[in-house]
Amino acid sequence: MATINESIGKDGTTVYRVRVRVKGRPLESRTFSRKTDAKKWGQQREVELHRENDFGSVGAAHKTLAELIDRYLKVEISKRNTNHKMVETCLAWWRAELGDRKLRNITPSVLAEYRDRLLQANHKQHQFGGKNPKRRAPQRSFAIWQPSPMPTQ
Repeated sequence: MATINESIGKDGTTVYRVRVRVKGRPLESRTFSRKTDAKKWGQQREVELHRENDFGSVGAAHKTLAELIDRYLKVEISKRNTNHKMVETCLAWWRAELGDRKLRNITPSVLAEYRDRLLQANHKQHQFGGKNPKRRAPQRSFAIWQPSPMPTQ
C-alpha cells in the first residue's frame, strides 16, 4: 500500500515522501516536490510490485522466508541432532533480515550480500572481545541447489 507524507524540506519547500509496502517485498520510498507526481509514482510502483509477486508464481513461490523458517522450527528441527539453540539464534537473524521477502525473490546474490553483513558484524564483535571468529558463517558463496538433469548411477 502506498502512503504519502507531507513535510517541509531543509530549504523550506514542501516535499512529499511516498512509501510503498507490499507483503513479501522490502519497503520502497521516494521523495517528490509535487503531490501529483508522488501519487502517480506510488500507484504505479504498487501495481508493479504486485505484478512481480504474482507473475508465474505457484506453490512455494508465494511463501516468505519467515514462513519457511517458522515451519522448519515447528516441524523439522526436532528431527535433527544439532545444537537447537544455536540454530534458532541463526534462523532468528535471517528471519529478522529477510523474513518478509518471498522465497523466489531471495537469489544467491541477495544471500551473499546478507552473509557478508553477518560476517562483518561477527568480525567487529571479535575485534572488541565478542564472539569466537571460528563460529562465522561459511566463506563460500551461497547457491540454490537444483537437481541435475543427468541420471546418477
